[in-house]
Amino acid sequence: MLQRLYVHNFRCLENFELTMKEMSSALLIGKNGTGKSTIATALEVFQSIGRGINRVGQLVKSKDFTRGRYDVPIRLEIEVLLEEKLYKYVLALELPEKFKELRVFEEQLLVAGNPIYSRKEAQVTIY
Repeated sequence: MLQRLYVHNFRCLENFELTMKEMSSALLIGKNGTGKSTIATALEVFQSIGRGINRVGQLVKSKDFTRGRYDVPIRLEIEVLLEEKLYKYVLALELPEKFKELRVFEEQLLVAGNPIYSRKEAQVTIY
């Protein structure tokens, strides 16, 4: 069950957090342009990763940065409760100068608060 979604610098969302602890469902209501579809798109990014898509260019494009703020990484975090364990996955993407495609700036997987995998730029650690 989805517990938390955090999105920063992705399309129209900046420092956005959706907490759903102890909620079995949620209904998103709002005016056009307030981020309802962007929340769904952020969840689709995680779904694509779960289905094995690992090319950053197939997940997110440079146009997905909020108002062209390429100097701040896109940050996506999700927390899911499965079989009484809390899984947290963090993905931060950047677009360095002269790059045509985004790259992973930071990535992390934690299970019950314990790190399983982390990546900071090219440095990968498996615990």
